[in-house]
Amino acid sequence: MTQKIIIGFVGGFIIGALCVFGWNAYTNKPLDSATPETTMPEDIETPETTTPTEGTIGNDIVDATVRSTHITVADQTAGDSVRVGAVSLDADGWVVIHEEHNGVIGNALGAARETAGEHTNVVVPLLRATEAGNRYWVVLYGDNGDREFHLSDDFPFRESAGEPVIGSFQAY
Repeated sequence: MTQKIIIGFVGGFIIGALCVFGWNAYTNKPLDSATPETTMPEDIETPETTTPTEGTIGNDIVDATVRSTHITVADQTAGDSVRVGAVSLDADGWVVIHEEHNGVIGNALGAARETAGEHTNVVVPLLRATEAGNRYWVVLYGDNGDREFHLSDDFPFRESAGEPVIGSFQAY
């Protein structure tokens, strides 16, 4: 009886290990063969702008009321945080720094929550430092009320034309 239990356990362990190995072989792709993904919808192209860049009147896509949102950001030294000169929000939201990847707004590098109102010299800590010579984008997102930033739950404030309120800067 004990021998049957041990054989059953070992057999089950081997089958389970093979299932896990097979699943990982199927789902895990080497990083260099993975297709780059952005954290913004692909239909948002990076506009041609000069810095300092200012966002314009916008509205939150979750709420149809007009929002007064504004960004001012200037070129700055590369580092582990970004200073946004001025931000104006009619509703609580997020100041999010994105990298640019192949001319498209890419991964979010850091976010700072701000309450409705005027804010100057907003410092956004980054998960990964900016690099000299690269362009970065500041995007204003609305907060869905949970006071935590998630790209899947918090949406960019939009201008009256439907474009996200954004600004860009060059790191040097």
